[in-house]
Amino acid sequence: QNLTMEAYRQFLLDGNYAGTKIDYAPVKSRWFVLSGERGTQTFYERVTFSCGGQLINSWAMIYPTTEKRLYDRVIEAVAKTYSPGAGPDGKCRLPDVAANQDTGGGGGGGSSGDSEAAGRPGDAPRR
Repeated sequence: QNLTMEAYRQFLLDGNYAGTKIDYAPVKSRWFVLSGERGTQTFYERVTFSCGGQLINSWAMIYPTTEKRLYDRVIEAVAKTYSPGAGPDGKCRLPDVAANQDTGGGGGGGSSGDSEAAGRPGDAPRR
């Protein structure tokens, strides 16, 4: 059974971001962003569900709030070029875990574009 995007978003809010001030949190059909502040730090996390919800791709940045202007530009650049992965072979097939354990092999880090425009532009916080 796949974890739903809504359930995973709530898991992050309850765990990683409990007690934080969330000030940017768009939700689309296959991705969401959580961004805000905790103490003297600002965070930005982008989560994409790809391959029909079989894979969760995410990236995050945590930086000093005093450096917000600089890092917001970095986030915008990453968001414009980010493409979620589609599994080790780029074909949305999950590796056979048992086979990898038997051979000691692991999947490569291949990446393939998810056809949904990864929230570009406008994915980064507007501050």
